[in-house]
Amino acid sequence: MTKDHKKVLDDQIRRWSTEIKDLAAKIAAAKGIKGVNYALILVTPKGDYEDVAPELIA
Repeated sequence: MTKDHKKVLDDQIRRWSTEIKDLAAKIAAAKGIKGVNYALILVTPKGDYEDVAPELIA
């Protein structure tokens, strides 16, 4: 992996992480949850269920 490629990946991960944190905060606020203890979990099916769409759990 080149330095430029790593730099691009690091930037993509940083932006993705920021967007996920913002989304988690918005969902928590919509549900009336206060504070900073909330999470989003993306469940990705494996095995016989690989053709099933991933499910987002907030």
